[in-house]
Order: sequence, then C-alpha cells, then structure tokens
Amino acid sequence: MTARTDVVVVGLGVMGSAATAALAASGRSVIGLDARSPAHPDSASTGESRMLRRAYPSHPDLGPLTGPAREAWLSLERRAGAPLLLRTGGLLVDRSGGAARSAAVDAARRDGVPHRVLDAHELRRRCPALRFADDDTGFLDEEAGLLLAERCVLALQREAVASGARLRFGEPVGLADLLDRWADRREVAGVRADRLVLALGAWHGAATAWPPLRVERTTSFWFDPGGRDLGPDALPFVEWVDGDGEFCLLPALPGGVKAKAHHTGEPDLPPARPVGADEVARARTRLRGLTGLDLEPRAATASCYANTGDGALVVAAHPGAPDVVVVSACSGHGFKFAPVLADRVVTTIGERSAA
Repeated sequence: MTARTDVVVVGLGVMGSAATAALAASGRSVIGLDARSPAHPDSASTGESRMLRRAYPSHPDLGPLTGPAREAWLSLERRAGAPLLLRTGGLLVDRSGGAARSAAVDAARRDGVPHRVLDAHELRRRCPALRFADDDTGFLDEEAGLLLAERCVLALQREAVASGARLRFGEPVGLADLLDRWADRREVAGVRADRLVLALGAWHGAATAWPPLRVERTTSFWFDPGGRDLGPDALPFVEWVDGDGEFCLLPALPGGVKAKAHHTGEPDLPPARPVGADEVARARTRLRGLTGLDLEPRAATASCYANTGDGALVVAAHPGAPDVVVVSACSGHGFKFAPVLADRVVTTIGERSAA
C-alpha cells in the first residue's frame, strides 16, 4: 500500500532526524525512512558523545552558528526532560608551534566566546589527573560541552513523532536507483511525496555522485578510568594538536574514558572495518604519552565520516533533481549543527515550493 506525504526523509541519523523534526514542526506531513534500527552502531551519529565547541577557527563561517546550535540543544534538553549537553568546557593544548591555539583565541574573540588561556600551572590545576609539560599552554573554551549522541538522536526522533511525523525503521530503500525511481514516480519505498530529503551520511555515494564526498574511517576507543576522577564534573574534553595530528580525550561516561584521533585519512566504506588489536594498542600508547594515563581498554568502534573536499557542510537542492534536498557530509564535525541545519532544510524546501 502506497503512503502519501509532503516530504519523505531517507536516513535517520542526527541530520535526518533533526530535519524530520523541523519539517514536522513547520506543519508539513513527513515520513522518515531508515534501513537500520534507531541510533544503530554503524552510524556516524552514535558513539556515546560528541564535542560541541563554541570557538570555531577551522570554519569561520560556522562560528556564528555554534551559539544557536548550543541553545537549540539546550532547548531540546528542556523539552526532553533529560540531559543532552554536559557543560564540561573544552581544552585545546597546542604542541605544534602555537598556531592552533592562536587561531582558537582569534575565533573566540571574533564570535564573543568566553575563553581563557592557561599556562602549565593553570592546566595542572584545571586537570589534575593529566600530565602537562612545563611549557604547555592551553585554550579553554568555557561554553564547550559534550553532547550525548544517542540520546540526542532519539530525542529528535521523539520530537518528530510528537509533531506528527511517521518514522519507519528496518525499511530497505534501494539506494542505487533511488533518484531514478524518484524522477519517474515521486516514490521511495512505497511512499509518494512532493519533496525528498537525502540524509545518508557515509552511504550517500550509493545514491548520487553529487556532491562528491570522500568517505573516511574513524575509530573511537573507551578505557577504564581505574578509579581516577575523570568524569565530566572534573575534566573538560581535551584536544592535543602535535606533529602526529589531533588526538582527543573525552571525560568518562558509562562507557568509560573516550579517546580518538581526528581525521586520520584512512578510506573506507560503511559498515567500517572492525577495530584491530593493534589499533587499540596504538591508541593506548598515544593516550599514555600525551596524558600520563595508562588505562585498560574496554571497547572500540569504527564508523565512517562523509567529507566534502573542504570540510564544509551541505544543505542544498540537488542540481539534477530540484525536488531533492541533500543534507549530508557532517565532515567529522557536523553533529552539533544538526538543529540549525534542519532549519535550513525547511527554508530550502520552502524556497523550492515557492519557485
């Protein structure tokens, strides 16, 4: 039996879930489809936590959006009645010459973000469980925090349903010929609609070559805190930048202390190749070298990022199918922006409807 709706959204990770909720709240009828279960482990939208930075030197155009994104999550948190954003603060320790720290300070000043620059003594006082060199300096983003990833996605899905959206999980869509079927019949998986939103993440390339995306494997590791005070009340998330790239330590949650290297450049396709014992050992060694912590590993996961060439985020009508809106390419940093990008989806669909 064919269902009828104004908009069908394919992909219910954080971007698709946020878009579905925003479209439903705007008064449109919406059906969201996903081939997997809610917040499934192969998704780049899961993994227990995501960092939310307010100072944003890497993409100055996105800096002004971090404040509205933070407020949107806090508003959703109030409506959900459960914590979604932990106010931890975020610390950058630059051991690569100081350019990253200087860029963070400039971004914070530009966008009015509360921040502090800490010397080694202040770093040790702020993070007594970690080891710092005498010449270390840090940049503390005071409004940064940790988003609880799965909780955020599920809260968005509940919000969508409360606004009248229908969500269908375990619904095979058939990505290879999806746009051809849409062009012929305005139909996806038995759903006829006026507009189609693609929020496919790392699966995007199976449906369309626009925009061109590079899919990259990313790994996360969880370690046992071993009785140390490494929780979000005691520790901000910490990012080190050195000659080996970026490495992040996130405070202990129920899964443990989370660590990950950012953008290692290893290509992959979903579902990502499982994490090997050698990768766990390397992460443990690097964690020990940077922090002085020698922690027992608990778990590790791998998933895939979808990246644009310049790390930009995408919300746009498909040039070959103007009734299709693409919201994709989190590029490893888009999770936090999902609520504000969802509003852009609503605007884009409204503009196409008025054209």
